[in-house]
Amino acid sequence: MEAFSGRSRQRFEDRISRAEDCLFSLDSRAAVPILEDALSLDPANAPLNAFVGQIYLSRGELVLARRHMERALSSPAPPLSAFLAMALLELRSGNPDKALHLLQKAGGKDPSDPDTTTLMAFIQGVRHRW
Repeated sequence: MEAFSGRSRQRFEDRISRAEDCLFSLDSRAAVPILEDALSLDPANAPLNAFVGQIYLSRGELVLARRHMERALSSPAPPLSAFLAMALLELRSGNPDKALHLLQKAGGKDPSDPDTTTLMAFIQGVRHRW
């Protein structure tokens, strides 16, 4: 977002603010188009792509979720949330080995993250490899 200045930055922030209002009202259907519009101003925004991907994942829209999480993970510094969400998507898609691989990469970012370790233990159980 540092690349933004003036009007573009204000447009981006306005969209994020409007989306937050929708999400606080538990209206993800209204928030997603606003967030997508914000992404059109900053398509490489890894945290925002990860967040939008998480919303799509929670709604069961796996193709759109995967698209956004792949964008987030392809950034030079992917957020931990993108690894976790993509691992959940892979698990949901029946790919526990891919999910575990993603979590192992995520563990390198923050080895003490409780979400990562909990999900890794769950996947080990799914794979029957305690």
